[in-house]
Amino acid sequence: MKYHGRRLYCALFTLLALTTAQADSITPPQFVPGSDKTFSAYPGSEVRMARTARVNVAFMVNKDGTVSEPLIEQINNARFRKTVLKWLTHRRYEPASINGEPIDSVIRERFRFNIGYDQRSPRVSTTLFNKLYKEFGEKIIQEEPDQKRLKTLLKKLAGVKHGSALGYEFLSAARYKYAKRFLDRDAQIYAVREVILSSDRMPVALNGRNAEEILLQLLIDAGYQGEAMEAYYIALRKLNRNPRSQFMAQFGPTIDQIRQAMVSDEPYTRPIFIGESGYTFLPVSKRKLTFDNVTGKIDSLKVRCEKKFSEFKFSVESEFEIPESWGACHVQILGKEGSSAQLIQL
Repeated sequence: MKYHGRRLYCALFTLLALTTAQADSITPPQFVPGSDKTFSAYPGSEVRMARTARVNVAFMVNKDGTVSEPLIEQINNARFRKTVLKWLTHRRYEPASINGEPIDSVIRERFRFNIGYDQRSPRVSTTLFNKLYKEFGEKIIQEEPDQKRLKTLLKKLAGVKHGSALGYEFLSAARYKYAKRFLDRDAQIYAVREVILSSDRMPVALNGRNAEEILLQLLIDAGYQGEAMEAYYIALRKLNRNPRSQFMAQFGPTIDQIRQAMVSDEPYTRPIFIGESGYTFLPVSKRKLTFDNVTGKIDSLKVRCEKKFSEFKFSVESEFEIPESWGACHVQILGKEGSSAQLIQL
């Protein structure tokens, strides 16, 4: 069993450059190799089925190098969710520091788990997967497809034994096609992110288009300015020279407008929705937050900043203020599934 980790620097530090001026030199936390060997992130069922997983997580690295407040942002195999969260708390880091003084910090990383079946899955599993995927492809393009059958096929595809990394990439693409045909924009955004998470290739082709472009356009259309900024800069880091130039020409002017809006004195309002995970997670660009048009129940806010972590109990009347000294921040909004509101950044 293997895992590979990759630091997602860009998303956490981009907004810092836009919103704060750093007077101090920050040394990021560094993983202590071997510190997580006492606990396996692999669920027993997934070992037996030889399935893989990829996950994006955010977590606090405390002053003593321990990990706390782990948060899964995206995962392509939900069966790993619980054990990955436990496994993260066994990892140890050299803590971040400012001028040599240890501090609490929040980082985001991507992990890939496999048992050696990434190169070639057993023939029987490959044959079954291909058969199911072919049927899905034929039905999804029908004028009036059987939605119930499509959902069944997606479930069967996810359950195929020896699910290779390539298999999960195809499964993620199928989930996106289903979301594009039947689900709302937020579901499409989640599905595209899963496609990108599941693939090592760049650019990731999806219905003849670059998945990064599809994601960014969806975020812009939804008015999710902070997420759009993150997606733009992450894509720039991944793309080669020619695709990067085309990408910048296509989206650069819009991103410039978003950047100006985010640092202006004008309030920025965006909708939020809490899904089945019980929370939503997004970057913030301004330092004061308030809510309007709340439906359902929102319990609390966890503010995860580069230099600080804090939790606030939610109240509709409250105005939540984040000190500039905390650096670039994301906020996790926790509550009952189906709850929604307007988040206003001041």
